[in-house]
Amino acid sequence: MYYYRKTVLPKAYDAVKRKIMLELADSNFLSFTTDICLTVHLIDSKWQKKHFPLCINSFPGSHTGKRISEKIHELLASWSIDKRKCHLFLRDGGANMRSAFSKSELAHADCSAHLLNLIVHNALKNTSVNDILIKCRKIVGHFKHSNSAVSAFKKIQLEEDLPQHFLLQDIPTRWNSAFFMCKRLIEQRAAIQNYAFKKERQDLDLTDNEWAILGELVELLSPLEELTRLFSGSSISVQYSFAKMTEKKVSEMNLLRVEPTRHLIVKGFHERFWNLIKIREIAVSQFLDPRLKDKNTDIPELFRHEVFIFLDQEMTPIDCEPIEFNFEPPAKVMKQGLLDDFAESMDVQAEHQTSTAPNLRREFDEYCSMARESIKSDPLDFWKSNQKKFPLLSEAARKYLSPPATSVPSEQLFSTARDVFTYRRMSIGPRKAEM
Repeated sequence: MYYYRKTVLPKAYDAVKRKIMLELADSNFLSFTTDICLTVHLIDSKWQKKHFPLCINSFPGSHTGKRISEKIHELLASWSIDKRKCHLFLRDGGANMRSAFSKSELAHADCSAHLLNLIVHNALKNTSVNDILIKCRKIVGHFKHSNSAVSAFKKIQLEEDLPQHFLLQDIPTRWNSAFFMCKRLIEQRAAIQNYAFKKERQDLDLTDNEWAILGELVELLSPLEELTRLFSGSSISVQYSFAKMTEKKVSEMNLLRVEPTRHLIVKGFHERFWNLIKIREIAVSQFLDPRLKDKNTDIPELFRHEVFIFLDQEMTPIDCEPIEFNFEPPAKVMKQGLLDDFAESMDVQAEHQTSTAPNLRREFDEYCSMARESIKSDPLDFWKSNQKKFPLLSEAARKYLSPPATSVPSEQLFSTARDVFTYRRMSIGPRKAEM
């Protein structure tokens, strides 16, 4: 065991690290998810999306923004990562994480799962459904803490011909755990009511009206649970568009018993998601997702125009004169309205704009003219097939489609660490655990 710990494990770690560093060196653009742990994401030359956990270091002491920022830069240096290759850091919405990146030159954005979590938690705790959820937790807790209650409940499940499923407890940090708790309670309603009647424990049952509210709540939260799953398996390009489609579906629901909750969810989407499209990294990533392009944007023409400017500026060689925009239109005798203002603004910008990528406009226009791909298709398959047709845009796609929509990959490292540190392994040091 000593030889394994002191010799074999460090050698294996160094060998794996060298292979990862070669992958990082071959990639021009790197994105990251971080919750102090750090995971890197990239798209390789074969258009395969890859991610590698870089560290799960011990981080004792207060987690202030300044200390987190210093730690992130220290980790980048330990992996010889040039900051100029860092495209985007996806982080949670905690004040300390925001502070850490606000003091850094590194581009960063919110994890979409955390945004959605905040929306739902706010809607649930500030409406009458919160009282029902408290009762639901009490029902589930009763069976969690009593083996005899579980045995009696299983017998009733057989009598009622119900699935032999355990009741589920929600977790404060995961909003969809409340959804699954409610859904399971509805599935087992007959068994719960039968148990409460036999045990003369009406406090372990809900009223007919509360069951009806619970049913509408599950219906309301179903699209959001689907959105959570879509976010977890997608690139950051879907954040705005998928959120907007979900908000539209929720807005059209007619659920009178949970109307205040529905209203707060819709309001939360407006407050937390609608400004994302103004962020360059998210706007360009949506446009370069062939399934989305300008879908669900308020003014598609303006959106495409702004994305083109972003791309053109980015492809400007360093030794070229920077593009200057004059947003003051020439004097006119009369203006007819906002559309005229918009048209004039674009005309004036065009006069002062000299594209440093001569083929960008051609690629851009041809890409816009193509029909959107199926929403179930893989965006990377499109760019792999069209790499020669769109050399400039495909290189941009490799960069902008590299970050995921959530920071889940970094948070999964905590689960891995929990599995490593068991009661049999309490003496393992942080360095050996990371290996």
